[in-house]
Amino acid sequence: MRCSKFTLAALAAFGAIASLPATANASQWWLIFGQGDKPEREVHYLNLETLDTVRDPSRLMSASLDTKLSDDDLIDYIQIEGVAIYESAKAPAKVATRYRVKCREAMVAKTMVSQLWRHDKIEDLPDQGYAAIGNDALLSQVHSFACAPTKREANGMMPFTDQYDTMPLTWSALWPDGVEPQWTSTRSIEERKAEIDIRIAKAREQLAKDMTLATATLQKSETDREQTIRDQQKLFSQMRQKASPVLHSWMGLPESALIAGWGIPAQSFDSGGSRFLYYVYGYTSELVDQYGNEFPQETWACHMTFEVRDGLIADYRSQGNYCQTAASNLPYGRARE
Repeated sequence: MRCSKFTLAALAAFGAIASLPATANASQWWLIFGQGDKPEREVHYLNLETLDTVRDPSRLMSASLDTKLSDDDLIDYIQIEGVAIYESAKAPAKVATRYRVKCREAMVAKTMVSQLWRHDKIEDLPDQGYAAIGNDALLSQVHSFACAPTKREANGMMPFTDQYDTMPLTWSALWPDGVEPQWTSTRSIEERKAEIDIRIAKAREQLAKDMTLATATLQKSETDREQTIRDQQKLFSQMRQKASPVLHSWMGLPESALIAGWGIPAQSFDSGGSRFLYYVYGYTSELVDQYGNEFPQETWACHMTFEVRDGLIADYRSQGNYCQTAASNLPYGRARE
């Protein structure tokens, strides 16, 4: 049988479903892909328990200060471990791979690839860089598993087993009509598993160290970015204070103090949990020369709005061509520095 994806229907066609253990629905191993004709079939699994999201702290610093990044925006790649089982005696019995998946870019990289041969040799392959999933059916399934978790079964994947080793069940449930090639190793299965366990433990230990370092770097980047924002806000506040010293002098003072000093606002309204007080100062000039000729009117005005939160002046803004003159005639909230 050759297929680009295993589906529940395809497995049921040759009795695989009936052979699966009762724990399959809560399994850690998922069957995501299979292909080939007897005796060169192969199947690929992913271990759900190893799925991990790795974030890129540098994205914090590259974003503008007024941009609020979500958790998803910081994701660099999703990492997950997989195993492939091969039927052919010419192929490795098993291949373990750690995948790195970039969801937005639709790319997948293979890292820490180890091949277990039936003559008992474990061969480590060089890491492969990111590749576009394109028309690669396996990489597409890996990408879909990591990036579209709610659509796994719809994409032809199925929970398979929570057993330590997927190989025995693969032969009994998926390839009952096949003949497993003989092992030429003099070591027992337990000894081979022990070696694999040591390799996996070392790899996960290194991964834990990398993740600890990445977390510390992310936390530092967040702290640095927060400090940068505070510095920018302080600088912006100083610039505003210099540009509008009168308005700035009312920051943090009660609304009642402003009204007592400036009088009843021309307009006030509530919005979004804040109260806004609007003042306007200015005049319109009407010019007539000695011959009675009228000139176009000129309007000089300054529009000023204060935002009040919890009874205190929290923000302000002004606009117009008369603000500098108007400010010279308006009272300060706090004494002028």
